[in-house]
Amino acid sequence: HDADGQRPDLRCHHPGALHLEGCTAPGAEQALRSAIIAAPRWFKPHWTLARLLALSGRMQEALAEARLAVDCGGARFTEVTETLHQLEPERAGKP
Repeated sequence: HDADGQRPDLRCHHPGALHLEGCTAPGAEQALRSAIIAAPRWFKPHWTLARLLALSGRMQEALAEARLAVDCGGARFTEVTETLHQLEPERAGKP
């Protein structure tokens, strides 16, 4: 926590979420990548980036970020593991 009681990694993540709501993918991706740099072991920006990349059709990158999200502590959240399972080629019915 910094002087105003907020986690810097949370402040970096929130702009990404706002961009997602406003449908500006490049801004969201940039904000999420900034959040990952600020807190590389926090699962949430990896998970959110995975979902954004999947929506953009960038499936290999999405899968890599989903795996990172699970590895960074997201495994305890069903929605995070479901994202990974949906993106895994063998589960998605792709070779």
